[in-house]
Amino acid sequence: MDSTLYLKQIIELKKLIKSKDNEIDKLKEKIQSEKEKNKKCSLCNLSLKKTRWFSEYSYEQKNRIKNYIEKVLIELDDKLTVGCLKVETVRIVNIEDANTDFKNSFLSHIEKARFIDCKFRIKCQLESFLKSQDLDTFRGPLRVKISLDGTNVGRNLKLINFTFTILNESDKAKTASGNYTLGIANLNEDYDELKEPMLYLSSEIESLKELTFSYKVFQIEYFFCSDWKTSAVVLGLYAASSSYTCLWCTANKDDFSELDNNFSISDKNFFARNKEDHIDVVEKKRKKNLGYKHLSLMPNFDYTHCILDMLHLFLRITDVLLGLL
Repeated sequence: MDSTLYLKQIIELKKLIKSKDNEIDKLKEKIQSEKEKNKKCSLCNLSLKKTRWFSEYSYEQKNRIKNYIEKVLIELDDKLTVGCLKVETVRIVNIEDANTDFKNSFLSHIEKARFIDCKFRIKCQLESFLKSQDLDTFRGPLRVKISLDGTNVGRNLKLINFTFTILNESDKAKTASGNYTLGIANLNEDYDELKEPMLYLSSEIESLKELTFSYKVFQIEYFFCSDWKTSAVVLGLYAASSSYTCLWCTANKDDFSELDNNFSISDKNFFARNKEDHIDVVEKKRKKNLGYKHLSLMPNFDYTHCILDMLHLFLRITDVLLGLL
């Protein structure tokens, strides 16, 4: 065969290969473009809205707040299960500058607070837990503990963290990696300011009482945990220094020394708190208030499912009591 013909065939083949390479590159660009369109924003990013209190801080104070929040977000990275998301970059942006998907991932109807979809978040985490279980032997119920606690970030910024824990996770539930974030709020720990976020959480919990997974139905049992002050506020009770100090019964503190008296946290006949008396005292404004100040912010929660955080129960309490011996 003539060598010229060989050369022509080689040239034609090279042109064909080049055209195919161009088509492949175009397909790659198209695929990348589609990925960018469908890319979801991680739910653990945090946006600080431009508010007057933040603008009044010095440059150093702003940086300290941002660094602290970024550190918290990075630690949350390993706990994200919603939509199988992974934090690639943690950053803080003004919410007005964020994209629409990011804005919509937070509930902004609660003033000075940001929540993710709590029902969806709890459901996803429970499903993740069930995937690790032998469903032939695990019967439930699924036990979820809702918690909130205040913290000071800097001198003038107070934040309240809303979290939940799956008690079935046992030892993991006692660690930082076993606490999952639901929201964060720049609020004081008082009844009026906590009313809206707590009623929202209560409604979300009420709508998720059972979970269907792998053709099996699991019941969900909820608990509430916080320090004594916040627990009393959420339950609509007077403070720990009041005459009816107990969270679970209506015993007067003057009767505590009477060891023959019987008090119960569940039996109404032995002074256990109950919803009927609570509503009656508050709505009729009875003189003998039995410790009831407001209606509970978690109206469907049973008092026996409200527990005190052991850290707050012992810290600066038992050591003071022991010092009095």
